[in-house]
Amino acid sequence: MPNRPWSAVAHTAESRGGAADAVIGIPCLLTGGTEVQTLALGKTLVRMGVSVRVVCYHESEPAVVQLFRCAGVPTDLLGVERSAGLVTVAARLRAYLVRWRPRVVHIQYVAPGAAAVLAARLAGVPTVLATVHQPWHPGLGRLPRLLLKASAFLCQGVTAVSLSALRSWFGPRAAAEGAAVADADPRPSPAGSNARRARRSGWSVLYNAVDVAAIAGIGCSTDRSETRRRWGLGDGPTIGMFGRLTQGKGLDVLLSAHEIVRATMPDVQLLLTGPTGGADKVGEGRGLAPRWVTGTGAGQRWVGGLSWTDTIRLMSVVDVVAVPSRYEGFGLAAAEALACGVPVVASRTGGLQEVVQDGRTGILCPVADAEAFAHALISMLRNAVRRAEMGKAGKADVAERFGVARYENAVRMLYGL
Repeated sequence: MPNRPWSAVAHTAESRGGAADAVIGIPCLLTGGTEVQTLALGKTLVRMGVSVRVVCYHESEPAVVQLFRCAGVPTDLLGVERSAGLVTVAARLRAYLVRWRPRVVHIQYVAPGAAAVLAARLAGVPTVLATVHQPWHPGLGRLPRLLLKASAFLCQGVTAVSLSALRSWFGPRAAAEGAAVADADPRPSPAGSNARRARRSGWSVLYNAVDVAAIAGIGCSTDRSETRRRWGLGDGPTIGMFGRLTQGKGLDVLLSAHEIVRATMPDVQLLLTGPTGGADKVGEGRGLAPRWVTGTGAGQRWVGGLSWTDTIRLMSVVDVVAVPSRYEGFGLAAAEALACGVPVVASRTGGLQEVVQDGRTGILCPVADAEAFAHALISMLRNAVRRAEMGKAGKADVAERFGVARYENAVRMLYGL
């Protein structure tokens, strides 16, 4: 990490000839948790007085790019076609970094992460950080793991969005070191001891940020009856799934579980939000074309991709949120549901095991077990008192462990601010 205090180099873009203190690299800017957390990182650094830019190498959605720019985070698009190959990506990104001369490059490590790390090194960037957002799983094969491990040797620090994700790529020793850093006092230290403690280890965990205050504000302004009417929901119990609707996210598991639930509770509705189709961003299989797209799924309603505000509004008026993912780096939808005071039924996988406290804030089920998932949903839907207790506990837990203030302090530790 840079030896010079960041406070001494903040707001120096003009004095450095238009250079940036930090550049955040990300392959795509689409609708997803990785983009949400990249925006959170950019906004956090801006608030700390760091001159920061985001650069996207491949595809992007105009609405997502606009979110970044409207938040005061300068965002540049290289627009390199995926078919152009890794050498072209690395060359274009290297030229960009030479232009902006950042002191730190923070790679959001999603394919092609290795090419981005190499580009930063070839550009002579003093400090390279990488954050891993997804866990390794057998379906990815061995090559991505080897590439990430090799890339880690070129970085001053590697973080993951959960201990589970860190362990899946680098093994138990890295997870143990990451846990030690995560357990360190996150409050700023005038003497900078927290930053020094964080920098002793090359591994750390940077849990996703959940804007609890913003979510609470949306919830307070949401009329439950009006919102349910607006989105075509009846009065019956409602299960919600929020996010990318793909096989990797377990959509097929939830559709099967919903059929089992309706055999016992015919009035239970399933609300689905988010984009469908296409390949998942981490190569976890093709998107599905499920029954409800054609309107034949009984008791199911799909409302498409929504703004974050509308997503939170809908999340706050369902009775339980389902997160049936086969693998999950963190589980932002689960954390945001808990922040809404809504209990979660989720798969016992990846970061979901760290977000959801089984039996206290939700229920964890075996991966891809539709019957177990259905039974958990039924037990939750039949017990309003238990749902209320779990919702209250979940809201408090997320505020304590994943709130914005804690995230900002974790960023300070990582950057040595």
